[in-house]
Amino acid sequence: MTTPLRAKYIRDLATRGRAERTQQSYSRYVSELARYYHRSPELISYEEVADWLYYLSEERELSAMPYAFSTALLLSVTRMS
Repeated sequence: MTTPLRAKYIRDLATRGRAERTQQSYSRYVSELARYYHRSPELISYEEVADWLYYLSEERELSAMPYAFSTALLLSVTRMS
């Protein structure tokens, strides 16, 4: 089942010309963010996203770039009226 937020997010990714596989990857990144904070992405602040990206790069030694783009787009989608 797709939530309204996920549907809006996928629509925005498709509008930006992102491939199906990229949409799936970005959606997975956002799901990881939500699991990390144990709440909906709509309720996660910019500061928490920044902390999570720092955690990924420093603690897990992952490149934060794919995560950064997907979460920045998510923040823009959730902050729209």
